[in-house]
Amino acid sequence: MVKADFVTRVGRGLRRNFGSFTRWAVLPVAAAALLLAGCGGTKNIAVVNGQPITQKQFLDMVEAMPQGAQMLNQLIVVQALQQDAKAQGVAPTDAEVQKLLTETEAQQPAFAAALAQNRTLYTDQIRARVALNNLTLKDADVSPTAVKKWFDAHRSLFDQPAKASVVLLVFDDLDRAKKGKTLLAKGSTPTQVADSLGTPAARALAAQPSPLESKDEMSQAYQMYGPDLQKAISQMFAPGVKTGYVTDPVKFTGRYALLQLVQQAVPKAATLAANEDMAKLYMAAAQYAQKTYHYTIPDNAPLSSYGQVAQSLQSKLLQDVMQSYKTKNLVKINNANLQKQFDQQFAGSAATAGAPAGAPTAGAPPAGAPAGASTPTPAAAAEAAPAPGGGK
Repeated sequence: MVKADFVTRVGRGLRRNFGSFTRWAVLPVAAAALLLAGCGGTKNIAVVNGQPITQKQFLDMVEAMPQGAQMLNQLIVVQALQQDAKAQGVAPTDAEVQKLLTETEAQQPAFAAALAQNRTLYTDQIRARVALNNLTLKDADVSPTAVKKWFDAHRSLFDQPAKASVVLLVFDDLDRAKKGKTLLAKGSTPTQVADSLGTPAARALAAQPSPLESKDEMSQAYQMYGPDLQKAISQMFAPGVKTGYVTDPVKFTGRYALLQLVQQAVPKAATLAANEDMAKLYMAAAQYAQKTYHYTIPDNAPLSSYGQVAQSLQSKLLQDVMQSYKTKNLVKINNANLQKQFDQQFAGSAATAGAPAGAPTAGAPPAGAPAGASTPTPAAAAEAAPAPGGGK
């Protein structure tokens, strides 16, 4: 039983999103509340000119906040997933948790910083992500032989494209932009150029290079700024372009901009060892689409198609777990208002707190399924469920 006392920039790219648990990361105030839970309610958390503010006052305020129920529900989901995975014989191992923890730290600096502040809290969330992944794979055919065969057939989808990191410099007029390019060619840094020719906003942009991204990822990130900037982005990935390259000035929301290439990553051929966990999840998603909706994901479909179906599958699994806990009255919240909000949150919609972002609502087929497909009844879903396979 879960007895609850009170205690999100999403990375772009499906691999990053599915490889981490930060979609479910509790807000910073929740982390603070968790740290305080169990401490004496009369102990002071702060003193203002001699007037104390107690921990009880702080927790009472958090409970009353609109985000309070959301944060509590996230913590409940974390516990419920771990318990359900254990009950079904697929509890996360310490090795599985450490592996995903290490990968997430390497891929997401913001997560690494949060982990350093409260390792217990965020490790628990990673453990719940592993639990959900294990539940996803429990009845799928992901034996070593099947995984290798599937990966070999889809290897090109996992190849890492060329990536680049750029600095965006914005100027009020074309003359300043041209001067900026000249200064960069002479060795000035983007920050120095922005300091001398740009606005405060331009200086902030110059100090923040973009993350390493593929051409498609970068184009999507800047798509709202018009075709001229899109052409400049394409230049960053042209053959022979090297670090330090600067575009000619381009029109940018009524101003002018330069892009400078500051870092490159060469394309890499995918290996099964580096992508096995993701391949298993996508295999489970494909099997789910076929068994449940009689829909085969096309061979030429991008990874995002598999990711969307995997999100739908994991959302359904999570909703099933929470509906079971709710029906069996396994969640007891010592606050009537928070209990009411928990009951409403898990009243049947698949897009609940803790569900992967973008998951379809209950009754909707996974993205990419044929028009007219619908979510089957529980009995039909049970009949269509994949036969037990190779386990995790």
